[in-house]
Amino acid sequence: ISVPSCSVTDAGLVSLADGCPRLESCSFQACKHITDKGISSLARSLHLWSISVGHCEAITDASLIALAKNCPCLDHLDVWGCY
Repeated sequence: ISVPSCSVTDAGLVSLADGCPRLESCSFQACKHITDKGISSLARSLHLWSISVGHCEAITDASLIALAKNCPCLDHLDVWGCY
């Protein structure tokens, strides 16, 4: 799934994680309403191998930790432009 520069929120990511437990790849570049809560919900997917959250300014180290701990298949992580 790829939805760059949109108004997706954490609630949307929680619903996506709940409804698509076998999600493998997603891109939410420049989605300004996504925070650690939303990324942490996606990190429950054991099948996630690629995630792009570049320019998502509300993402912190907590998101990276959740992904590292919970996504054994993660092969690609794009956080370009995150401060």
